[in-house]
Amino acid sequence: MRAAIYLRLSREDGEKESESIRSQRVLLEKEVRCRKWTLAGEFVDDGVSGLTFQRPGFSALCQAVEEGKVDVVLVKDLSRLGRDYTATGYYLDHYFPRRGIRFLSLGEGIDTGVQTSANDFAPFQSVINDLYARDISRKVRAALAARRETGRFMGSCAPYGYRKGENGRLLPVPTEAAVIRGMAVWFFWGKG
Repeated sequence: MRAAIYLRLSREDGEKESESIRSQRVLLEKEVRCRKWTLAGEFVDDGVSGLTFQRPGFSALCQAVEEGKVDVVLVKDLSRLGRDYTATGYYLDHYFPRRGIRFLSLGEGIDTGVQTSANDFAPFQSVINDLYARDISRKVRAALAARRETGRFMGSCAPYGYRKGENGRLLPVPTEAAVIRGMAVWFFWGKG
């Protein structure tokens, strides 16, 4: 069988590939080797939310499915496929089966090529993944709001004229602050 592995992580880990993506790859490639399948492709969305299915790597996976290059799709767990339970259900119940694609989620033991009780649990797991994504989103927004209220700068790099001080507070850089004050005076007098 020609297997495609799909790897996804919501948070970006800078320029380099995240550790989670690497560990997903190792796990899924090992499964493909153990089953003596051919690795037909690897599709990755590093730093893309599972709440949307408009992802470059996932779109490329679907293109490979449409072109008949894939027989089976593997993911580490169902949340890697997606966290929107309606869309996840569509792919599990309609999209993949109508194209003769076998789907495996190693974490939950879902395998649409074999009748298992884990397959029956998949819709519930999708709902849990969706609720988790909404809950964590609320918690992150609340934590960021609390930090902003205490005056902490939340960006990764301080803007020109400032540097990050202790506890994330912005401190002026004297030489750059002079340039900014000069620009403010120019602006006041209508100059660009």
